Amino acid sequence: MTVGQFSGEKLPPHMLWQWNMLGKNMTFMLIFGCFSSLLFVLFQFKVVRYRWHQIWDLRYGRRSYGRVGSDEEDRAVAEERMYVNQSGDDMALEVKDLCKMYGRLRAVDGLTMGVRSRECFGLLGVNGAGKTTTFDILTGQSFATSGTARINKRDVTEQIPIGYCPQFDALMLDLTGRETLEVSKLCC
Repeated sequence: MTVGQFSGEKLPPHMLWQWNMLGKNMTFMLIFGCFSSLLFVLFQFKVVRYRWHQIWDLRYGRRSYGRVGSDEEDRAVAEERMYVNQSGDDMALEVKDLCKMYGRLRAVDGLTMGVRSRECFGLLGVNGAGKTTTFDILTGQSFATSGTARINKRDVTEQIPIGYCPQFDALMLDLTGRETLEVSKLCC
């Protein structure tokens, strides 16, 4: 297409759709639109997102991470780690050596914990300690860089129906703690 073709002369409509006019651009836009829509639909499936996450980690060499920090581990933390590693079958929630990296930032660092059936559990920590990231991994919103997490012996990368109470404005103020848990349980 040359500048002379648009010098004020009026082109007939059938000429606009020729390959060297708008035809090439419209074809590429149609192909790109179909491809983008297909990618969008595919990434709605958890298994596709998980495989993409694995490929991404392989590409950038993030295969496994040890724990960072001091060599000395708090006694209670060491006891919990040993307890979870020894008694996996009676755990409703089992998390082992969970790590999550965002580039060079380690958001979760070797978390190991277990929650037995019929046990109420809260995860406490200062801002930036990795609580929200941990729950994002447990609910399938994000994938761990390394480590494992299981709910009722099923890996959290599978489709698992679980309830989740978000961090802010999620509680009904007229209900007791027990009533809130009962309502959350009914939603699952």
